[in-house]
Amino acid sequence: GVAAKEALSVLSAKLGALDSTNRPPAVVKPATGEVTVTWDLEARHLLLSWPVTGPATGEHAALMTAANWLNMRLFGDAELKRMSGMVLAGVDLDTPEGPWFYVSASLKPDASFEAVRQRIKVQLKTLRTDEGELSTTPLLGQQLAFGLMRVRDPRIAKANAPGGMTDAMIEGNLGLQWAMGVHRYGIQRDQLAERLRSISAAEVRRAAQQLLSEDRVVTCIIRPGDPPAPR
Repeated sequence: GVAAKEALSVLSAKLGALDSTNRPPAVVKPATGEVTVTWDLEARHLLLSWPVTGPATGEHAALMTAANWLNMRLFGDAELKRMSGMVLAGVDLDTPEGPWFYVSASLKPDASFEAVRQRIKVQLKTLRTDEGELSTTPLLGQQLAFGLMRVRDPRIAKANAPGGMTDAMIEGNLGLQWAMGVHRYGIQRDQLAERLRSISAAEVRRAAQQLLSEDRVVTCIIRPGDPPAPR
């Protein structure tokens, strides 16, 4: 391998003088409601998103924990699995307008958008209203804090890795995950980890009630676009 300092020196020399003419898109005011868009894939997708506060706030740690809890619930929802492929919740979506909490779901061919949305809403309602179901969130927060500050033990990761993954792939992924946390949270990382270590179920529920309410959601329905006209 190449030493990190040597790689950084070469990359800085090659790329540091580049002056891109690209500029960030103009900031717009987010609007709630539903939008339908198309793309060039033969697939349908549902994206629910909420504007939220950034990592410098106390709510962000609660939302990170909420996303982990929600992912476990969505993964274990048998009815949702029959209608969708991958369903993922997170709070790592950044736009010029600010950070967003999201739930992203790919739909199977015979599933309806509304049916998938309703199953997701069931889990979101539990997150907002049933503190008793959130008893695991303090442990989830501690796990998130550990992953934010330390590289996971590669021996444990290798023992649980799916077939076909080499040691180099596993170790590279672990290093990348840790480095992304350093890049994303910067000087706020220590404070965020401290908040995660002491997170409570009540804090998670309160953040969900305040920031993930139904009247704040932006629903994006993504469908295949029309095929190009023959030439």
